[in-house]
Amino acid sequence: MINSISKKLTALFICCALLVTVTSIALWNIGFEQTSAKQQFENITNIHKGVDLLRSQLWTFLQFGDRKSLQRVKTAQLDLEQLLQKYSLSTSNLKTLRRLNENLAQLVNHEQSLIIKDVIDSQSSKLFVDARLLLHARYNILMEEMAETLIYEQRQLVRVSAQEQNRSLWKTSLLLVTFTLVLSLIALIILKRFRHGFAVISDGIEKLAKGDLVSRLSSPNRDEEFVELIDVFNQMKASLQKSTVTKEELEREVQKQTALLQEQKERLRFLSERDPLTGIYNRRAFNAQLDQTVARASRAELSLAVLFFDLDKFKEINDNKGHQAGDEILVQIAKRLQNNIRRSDFCGRFGGDEFIVCLNLEKDYSGVLTKSQELVEALSQPIHYCNELIRVDVSIGISLYPKEAQDPETLIKLADEAMYQAKEVEGTHCFCKALSPSPKRKVQ
Repeated sequence: MINSISKKLTALFICCALLVTVTSIALWNIGFEQTSAKQQFENITNIHKGVDLLRSQLWTFLQFGDRKSLQRVKTAQLDLEQLLQKYSLSTSNLKTLRRLNENLAQLVNHEQSLIIKDVIDSQSSKLFVDARLLLHARYNILMEEMAETLIYEQRQLVRVSAQEQNRSLWKTSLLLVTFTLVLSLIALIILKRFRHGFAVISDGIEKLAKGDLVSRLSSPNRDEEFVELIDVFNQMKASLQKSTVTKEELEREVQKQTALLQEQKERLRFLSERDPLTGIYNRRAFNAQLDQTVARASRAELSLAVLFFDLDKFKEINDNKGHQAGDEILVQIAKRLQNNIRRSDFCGRFGGDEFIVCLNLEKDYSGVLTKSQELVEALSQPIHYCNELIRVDVSIGISLYPKEAQDPETLIKLADEAMYQAKEVEGTHCFCKALSPSPKRKVQ
């Protein structure tokens, strides 16, 4: 089985060329046979004319019986002999005609010998007439045999010519049918193989148009040309797969990058709002949150309290224990603040060892001092660091909204001032100017 369209087309071309050649040869043979038959018919016709001429000359001689007419018969007989030598007939018929012509020549010569110039006596004249009558009868017999031989030759030629032409037509028809079937079979094979290979390539292109870069075309029992096309197509898909991002991959990548950007955004927002050491609000974020809380409290006609914390003697801890110990104390203070306030409250680091808390949306101020005392107790608990207990004193200043101020800046300022007043008393203290006129010691 030839697995190549180009080779099949070459075979188809060779068969077509052979078909043209065989057809041309067959047509040439038919034409040659027709020409040969035509020539033979012309030869028979010319011989027939020679025989007719000889017969007419004999008839003339039989009518007049003179030497001139006899000479014409002899001339016609010689012409017929030349025609028999010039034209070709079948061997048997040609021999027959030549033999009859030779017999006729002998009779003519005998006829010529019987003619004398002198007057013949009656007895001799009677013998002469009988001889001539015998010769004349012989003439007619020879001429009839020639005519019958020519007719037989003509019929035989017609029969042979018809047989040869029929044989040539059958051979040509058989060759034409055979080559046509072979050509049709080759063309059908080429068509089926081409359609099959084209369907495979078309299916691959359709899948590629839909974004399929994973599947590959198979090439078993394909023609060489389609095998090369399939290999190139698979290489192209492999190259596209390496260099092209699918829709799903692009969506995953977009989601990944979006999540990463969101994470970075949250991280940036966290870093911009949170203190890097303790994780609670920094000063800027606390001020912004306090602005929003004051606005909501104003609309709801509620109150809130701002607590400003400062760690006493924190510098001495940093100097004696090291900055790592100081950082650990700040982290623990921040955790204790977060663990001891409500979800609605919030806290922040204002800088250094200063912290600030907003007790949010209170109906009145009755629980402010109590909550402050709880925070004092929670923050005053010793902190474990390197198998050592470190105690930190806390000073708290308190300001109230809207009793003391209606804006965040003033609230923070008043709380800061109250904190400094609380620091005047040694130990852990909290002070609120609106609730107590002078600092009051809470824990010794």
